[in-house]
Amino acid sequence: MSEFTNLKYPVSSTLTSVGTIAAPASGKAHVVIGINVANTHATDTTAIDVTVNDGSTDTYIAKNVSIPAGGSLGLLTGKVVLITGDVVKAKFTGGAADLVLSLLKDA
Repeated sequence: MSEFTNLKYPVSSTLTSVGTIAAPASGKAHVVIGINVANTHATDTTAIDVTVNDGSTDTYIAKNVSIPAGGSLGLLTGKVVLITGDVVKAKFTGGAADLVLSLLKDA
């Protein structure tokens, strides 16, 4: 059965998996319906990269997007379908950031 969920992560300064997104059941997929990022640093601008990795290749959803201190940004204007083996990754440069990934699991 499909379910909506929000995955919440602090983003590190290296390109790392954004938590562990469970692999969809056979014949199922996850549908990412939103990615929101907040710059949690009081004074520094944060630049963020968000990718989907299929096991060998990073495909950018956002690359070097600047978010001012205390600001936030929604990174998706559409949906992204994740299939078995896909992983969402994120990194920031400067400042600090939190990321919330909203998805429909096992769609």
